[in-house]
Amino acid sequence: MTYTSNETTIVAVGGNGRSLRIVIPLWVVQQMDLKAGEKIVWKLKPKGDEFAVILTKGGNKNDK
Repeated sequence: MTYTSNETTIVAVGGNGRSLRIVIPLWVVQQMDLKAGEKIVWKLKPKGDEFAVILTKGGNKNDK
């Protein structure tokens, strides 16, 4: 598995909501073999003063 890093700009979705949107970088799409319409599960794991983002392909109804 290849590990790399990249910087992504966060964009407001619009309206009065506080949701934000990002584009999944191509290298992540390729690494995870993602396709449009698929679901990913985002998890944040605290690591000291930082967070690790864990992405899992596909959603599991029992996963919270």
